[in-house]
Amino acid sequence: MISASSMKPLTPYCVIKDSSDKTFTKGNIIWKSENGDINSVTGNGFLPCLDQDEASNDFECVDAPDWTVTKINNGYSNHEICQKVKGNSV
Repeated sequence: MISASSMKPLTPYCVIKDSSDKTFTKGNIIWKSENGDINSVTGNGFLPCLDQDEASNDFECVDAPDWTVTKINNGYSNHEICQKVKGNSV
């Protein structure tokens, strides 16, 4: 199991234990940005690193190998996309 502090940037994870405040719940697909923000595919948003606290970061997760995170630089801005790997049914 992986904790919020052990997450590697740009790596997709699946939450297996809710955070105390329910910011992240079981089944959420999440990833950490290089700046420390935690993003959620399921929640369709992110929690800035400055807003994270013990109640939001006490979730547990595991690697989500059926998902991939891609960093995109279009010359104007950087952003990240998390998508299900094609060909996987999960």
